[in-house]
Amino acid sequence: MAVQRLLADGGRAVVSLAPSFPAAIGRAEPGQLVSALRRLGFAAVEETVSVLPEVVRRRGELLAGAGGPVIGTSCPVIVRLVRREFPALVSRLAEMVSPMIWHAAELKERYGQDTAVVFISPCPAKRAEARGGPVDYALTFKDLLGWLREAGVEAAALPPRSFDVVPPDWARLSVLVSRVSGVSQSRALLRSLVEGLVEDQGPEFLELLACPGGCLSGPGMGVSLPVAVRRQRVMDFVTDSRGPER
Repeated sequence: MAVQRLLADGGRAVVSLAPSFPAAIGRAEPGQLVSALRRLGFAAVEETVSVLPEVVRRRGELLAGAGGPVIGTSCPVIVRLVRREFPALVSRLAEMVSPMIWHAAELKERYGQDTAVVFISPCPAKRAEARGGPVDYALTFKDLLGWLREAGVEAAALPPRSFDVVPPDWARLSVLVSRVSGVSQSRALLRSLVEGLVEDQGPEFLELLACPGGCLSGPGMGVSLPVAVRRQRVMDFVTDSRGPER
């Protein structure tokens, strides 16, 4: 991978880690994954949801003047679906970048424009979204697990380290929340909006996700655990009080 060559050549890179990561790391604890990423050569490891307080504030501003529902832009597959099949709803897409892009831009500001930002998530579609923006490389968890095996790094055997920035617990739980998940269900809701079948109860932010069960079911997770177990691992991470030391 290109990012491997960058680090091998002495380049500087930081990680933006999607909130579904606790479900993708096997026996390792979250803090051990941070250690593993550091072992691979990353200068810093942060959670993408670190920017969620700012994202939520912006969503509130958009809703205040929307006069109706606003469709979230976190899922690139949903954005493409709206643009391709529901052009009448394009004006309802939130006028804001996804948390991935938002966090990457912030990382560039803090760590320097010459620092590469690597986004790691369960979503292969993020690769296309990343092109031309502040994200230099978009990997899946499956990519990462293969890289760790190739490098001989066993995350579960490493001492845990903390993230460089710690977001609020509610932000970490955001991966468990969506209005609708699955392309067919999302398409049905969008069609209902176009046809006026959804009663307008005022402004509402609609977070639609293409994968059934949300991002925890992303094709790039790299694990075969039931979705219920994946959800529990995220909740365990949030409720676990054993904060790892740096």
